[in-house]
Amino acid sequence: MFASWMPSSEPNVYFKHEVDCTNAIKYIETFPKEERPSITHIVIKMAGELLNAARTTLNGKIIFGKFVPFDTVDVCCLVDIGGGEDLAAVLVENCDKMKITEITSYLRNRANNIKKNKGDKEHKQRTGPIKFFPAFLVKMLVDFTSFLSYNLGLNVKPLAIKKNQFGGCTITSVGMLGFREVFAPPVPFMRPPFLLAVGEVAQKPIVKDG
Repeated sequence: MFASWMPSSEPNVYFKHEVDCTNAIKYIETFPKEERPSITHIVIKMAGELLNAARTTLNGKIIFGKFVPFDTVDVCCLVDIGGGEDLAAVLVENCDKMKITEITSYLRNRANNIKKNKGDKEHKQRTGPIKFFPAFLVKMLVDFTSFLSYNLGLNVKPLAIKKNQFGGCTITSVGMLGFREVFAPPVPFMRPPFLLAVGEVAQKPIVKDG
């Protein structure tokens, strides 16, 4: 894992933003318990709407100094495997066109399958062979596959890596781990335009109307 990290050469900007979730919680509670979306599902839909509204400025990538927009609005969600042992990436494609209920159903089914099997077929195909590589080869492989999939827009079938694998936004839900706020480090081989860490929803005193 250490081999996949390197000093950042990109102008990353960190910020935090608190949101009043009162109405979101009320909305969630209108659903039957087994069908309820989570705050993460709502944030995925929000990110999709944001990317859709910014197709020519944010939903894309910089290739050789030129902005190249993505064809679709996709949001990637990182799913915990084995209580923090690993993370699997689940891409929600065309999420701007999906309802929150559809996002909830799709992501919940994929996440349950991944957790049950400690990774789906694609995740195991991506990470399995790397375990046997020395660190310096892992770094070279990660850099090379990242260049092929991100810069050249190619699918790397032997490693089940698709072009733009991490979408226009990657979301990690740290609230489920009990963290109020977290600054997630951008992973060099992912390179989405922005990375969202969703913290824990908690009660706190606020001032309204003065």
